[in-house]
Amino acid sequence: MKILVATDGTLDPKATTRMVSHLVDPGAAVDVVTVINVPHEFLQLMGEIGGGWDAATVARAGGPAQVGMTGGDREATRLAGRGQPVPSRGKTIVEDYIAGERDRRTGPLATALTEAGFVPKVTFRESDRTADAIVEAARRAKSNVICIGATGRGEDPGSLGATATKVVRRAPCTVVVIR
Repeated sequence: MKILVATDGTLDPKATTRMVSHLVDPGAAVDVVTVINVPHEFLQLMGEIGGGWDAATVARAGGPAQVGMTGGDREATRLAGRGQPVPSRGKTIVEDYIAGERDRRTGPLATALTEAGFVPKVTFRESDRTADAIVEAARRAKSNVICIGATGRGEDPGSLGATATKVVRRAPCTVVVIR
């Protein structure tokens, strides 16, 4: 059985590991995927204007919206006052952001799975359509089960989040919702 665990960093690593252990035996490979909407222009602009805004600072704060910025790339373009994409000094700040987000979102879960004897394969997908990216990852991996959290960031704890709802409706396989 092939398991794909989709996480935005809010899944409880212990609860998820317990659920996975009900589905497959230790030693099994478990795909762990996170979907990141990378604000390329925002990050490049922050690298250019300095002021302490580096990828790690933005990632630790929870992304551009949490440091007072909204609209991601559109906001970066507006701030630059250019009306066109911000030129890049290189991909370092974007790569740092991706690595930081991937590690923050999947690190504790991958560690818990490893400690329980599973073999996590951690990947990320870059997309602003999270549910579609999760469903596509499951199709490509030929997963039999997708494990996903009930709610994402800022969702009402009593309801199924928008991403989880879309995955449940569109998935090519069984979906287990972890609360």
